Amino acid sequence: MSGGASEELDDPADRTEHIIAAWIAANMGGKLVALERQGRWRPAWYGTVRMPDGNRAIYVRGERSTTGSGFTLEREYRIHRLCEEGGIKVPQLHGFIPELPAVPRQHLWPRFEVVI
Repeated sequence: MSGGASEELDDPADRTEHIIAAWIAANMGGKLVALERQGRWRPAWYGTVRMPDGNRAIYVRGERSTTGSGFTLEREYRIHRLCEEGGIKVPQLHGFIPELPAVPRQHLWPRFEVVI
């Protein structure tokens, strides 16, 4: 994570990281110990949250800056939540951060299967 607790949050990246860290502390009960911004058109971060039972890998998906489809991240979150509640295997959602907006969710590591 960039920036420290006592630094001014003039940089939008620092402000965003601060919002994510504060949301995680308040809603997940953990401490954000790592956050890496992904270089892509949609804001996205891989992170690590220290929880009482150990570290948890998360993926934070942000809202697109240009929405050609007209669908918001909040709509995507609600559809994902319905899938989760309906028993469809999807990454576990941790909630919705309306200030950004962003959706922190379980980070699933890819599995590769070789079939011969």
